[in-house]
Amino acid sequence: MEKHLLTLSLPYANSATEMVFSNCNLIASLIGFSERESLQLQIAMEEIITNALKNNLNKVNPNEITVSFSALENGIKIEVRETGIPFDPENFPVYEKDNLLKQENPTGLGIYLIKEMVDNVDYKMSRAGKEIILIKYKKDNAISASDVSLASESVPQSPVTIENFIVREIDPKEAVEVTKEAYLSYGYGYLVDEVYNPSLLRKLNVSRDFISIVSVSDAGEILGHVAVIKHKFLKGVFEFGAAFVNPKYRGGGLLKSMTKKAFEIAESEGGELAFVDCVTTHAYSQKVASGFGFVDSCIFLARLSQSTFHEIKAGKGRETLISAFYSLKKIPPCTIFLPVRYDSITRKILNNLNLDVQISSLEQSVAVFPEGETAFHYYAEKFNTGHLYVDLPSADFSKALFKQFKKICISRVDVIYLYLPLGSPFIDMMTEAAVQRDFFFAGIVPDNTKGHYLVLQYLNNYLVDYDAIDIFSEPGKALKEFIKYDDPNKKLFNEEIP
Repeated sequence: MEKHLLTLSLPYANSATEMVFSNCNLIASLIGFSERESLQLQIAMEEIITNALKNNLNKVNPNEITVSFSALENGIKIEVRETGIPFDPENFPVYEKDNLLKQENPTGLGIYLIKEMVDNVDYKMSRAGKEIILIKYKKDNAISASDVSLASESVPQSPVTIENFIVREIDPKEAVEVTKEAYLSYGYGYLVDEVYNPSLLRKLNVSRDFISIVSVSDAGEILGHVAVIKHKFLKGVFEFGAAFVNPKYRGGGLLKSMTKKAFEIAESEGGELAFVDCVTTHAYSQKVASGFGFVDSCIFLARLSQSTFHEIKAGKGRETLISAFYSLKKIPPCTIFLPVRYDSITRKILNNLNLDVQISSLEQSVAVFPEGETAFHYYAEKFNTGHLYVDLPSADFSKALFKQFKKICISRVDVIYLYLPLGSPFIDMMTEAAVQRDFFFAGIVPDNTKGHYLVLQYLNNYLVDYDAIDIFSEPGKALKEFIKYDDPNKKLFNEEIP
């Protein structure tokens, strides 16, 4: 049985190697290859792609390298098609390993390595170009092609009720099964990369930076997963993420049970704030979060590329996420400043979050920026989104922001999220400088060290379909309407704003 998984269309450029590596590793892990077997596949693919780039006629080729991955019943099939200089592999001498080691630059080493790393290699030549077909079988049977088949799987309309299951932290041996469940739920569209890499998943659980919680049936089947994830920058802040339930068991209470366990673990790890990022293609996860007391505070427009869910129709464009926060313990009071432009909506969100803040008057603050250079830190997510934090604003803020903005846009990022510290008396001037660059409101992200963040967002030539954003809570709906009104892209396209 053969099941097509993915096809890559790659340029004749060095970037092709990295793209093949990352996807090859993910798919090999998902299918159930060991780390050693995954490395062997990568070595074979490196030889093939390197040779394709080396033999590109005149170093210019308008065509693409096409790489297709398919799952076999007990292994993987990889097909590489390209239009570089033809060659005949049968004319290369057959080398033995001992002879290769004695030669400094042995001819045919690449073909030898490819054949050693996989179980079968087939070369084809035609007017359409060259085709290399690799087949490799795995030594264990963790996941078969039938396991990763989505198209042929019939998902029941109503959830299957599980009477007896337990919720606990993951056993390292279960990492591969978790990656399988992630694929069954989201394909390769999930935001959290860790759930597709069993080896990394095991390491992060050991470090406690990413703590996996699983629900398990009496028969030992993994039914669902939720992770407690330390925030990259915010101390004491944990995300409840990487949440998915086997499609046939959705609605059976598994997510609620795992979320309860997540609260226990976050508190035991010293957490002060917890948050969830919920999709807006549907409101299911939002309802669960609301039931636990999470409060909507920020809407990240177009944060993901289109997601696919079982039994849920995906939207045509990028996926918007709504962030909701929950205080695990009382946050110490702090003094903040509010930008005039967003004073009212910011007060409402802070009140909904029940944060203890002292709002200081801007008139009482320093009127000018201090001298020096503005300090930022930035991290990029997959799906072409980036997060830019302002650490220390200075007199050069407007120019420094433009420099960062231009640099990020040149890298073809689709959406930029800008975090401005409300603890800074220069919040109003920073906000106005950002609005001049077409940033607009996203919401508030609580933080126990910076006096909380005002989040603005910039859409790089992307028009949001606000009607496709499904929000559950009333505060979330009000936030969506405010953002829609504030979006300069809607005004640019002359759409009527109510």
